[in-house]
Order: sequence, then C-alpha cells, then structure tokens
Amino acid sequence: EYAALSEQHCGQHRHDHQRCIKHKKLDPLSMSAWYPQCGEPYELESACVGGLLGEIDKRCQAPLEAAATAVRRAGGNFTDQRLSSALEGIGQCLAKVAKTKGVAPQYDAEGARKRFVMSKDLLTR
Repeated sequence: EYAALSEQHCGQHRHDHQRCIKHKKLDPLSMSAWYPQCGEPYELESACVGGLLGEIDKRCQAPLEAAATAVRRAGGNFTDQRLSSALEGIGQCLAKVAKTKGVAPQYDAEGARKRFVMSKDLLTR
C-alpha cells in the first residue's frame, strides 16, 4: 500500500530522475556521476516522500501506535496473531489514505532545489 501511495504522490519525480539517468546514459549506481545532472528530481522525490510520511503519520497514528505496541508485546514472535492484526490495520489505513481525495503531502520543493544546488556545487569542485 505504501508503494502505491508513494507512486501516486511522488512518482513523477522518480520517473523524471530515472528518465534523466537513462537519457544521459549515466551509471545509476554512481551517485557522483548522475547527481550533478539528475539530482534535482532525486531531491524533490526525497522531500515529497518525507512529506508523505508526515501525512501518513497524521492520518494513521492510531494503527501505527497499535502496531508499535503489538511489536513490543510479541517479543520477537512475528507469527503473533495480534501483531498480524495490527499490521493489517496499518495496511487498511494506507489503503484508505490512497482513496482519500485531497491528500497532498506538504514539502519544501524550493528547499529541495536549494539542497540540490549546494550538493551539486560540492560534488563538482
């Protein structure tokens, strides 16, 4: 469910990043190679995902807290039924958030762009 939410709200930045790397024939495993040319959409995606996590935290606080409690009570037993149920609650909440109209992660796009420019300057020195 989280992957679908991330794609829905921040996917365009990831696609722009991947398209840039492919178009410029850069090594995706070498950040120092691709970042100066393709780092802006990467930074925008990171900022967007941070905003999305904040939105999820607000909207799914109760199921997240219930799951945290269930993890502690399970004591390492990942087959514990209460833990499975609590994790299912998180999935249901994420599915509900994905269907909710008007959900828009708040993030600082301008700050992400500035971070890119500063990091690019450091890498190209």
